[in-house]
Amino acid sequence: MAKKMNINHSLPTGARKPAFTPNALTVLNKRYLIKDNHSEVVETPQDMFWRVARTIAAGEVNYKLSPPVDELAFKFYEMMAAFDFLPNSPTL
Repeated sequence: MAKKMNINHSLPTGARKPAFTPNALTVLNKRYLIKDNHSEVVETPQDMFWRVARTIAAGEVNYKLSPPVDELAFKFYEMMAAFDFLPNSPTL
């Protein structure tokens, strides 16, 4: 049976801010950022990276020896914010 995931949904204080180009911001706004029922963007690119990092880290919750999910999520976030690791497009 899967363990219940207990992770922080707020971007941690002091998290790196990714340096997106204007073109990257345009693509993120059009394709990847969550929108409301009126097609208005309701998350920032940082929020999107944190959402994806939390989801990736959540896969570790079933392993007894893995670090806490929040800790792993922050590591994934920092790699993404530094552009050292970016999941494929469907993951975003």
